[in-house]
Amino acid sequence: MDSDSWDILKKFTGNLLVINAGNDAVIPLEIIDMLMNSAEKANSKQLITLENSPHGIMRYMEENPRVMDKIVDSISDMIR
Repeated sequence: MDSDSWDILKKFTGNLLVINAGNDAVIPLEIIDMLMNSAEKANSKQLITLENSPHGIMRYMEENPRVMDKIVDSISDMIR
């Protein structure tokens, strides 16, 4: 994949949270794996997979408030 994202992520030292749609027809799982693996120096890494979500994660979260709560809690935990 031709992107400067991989080089940027290799230098990233913060907390990384990746939210993945489990039924994403646009972004293949290999890209998610590359994101997680590229962040070699990240202080922490967390991957949340929304198993039943299509590519439109925001709409899915709006329709599933408990999922939205989980995401907000994860973000809150990472910035403490």
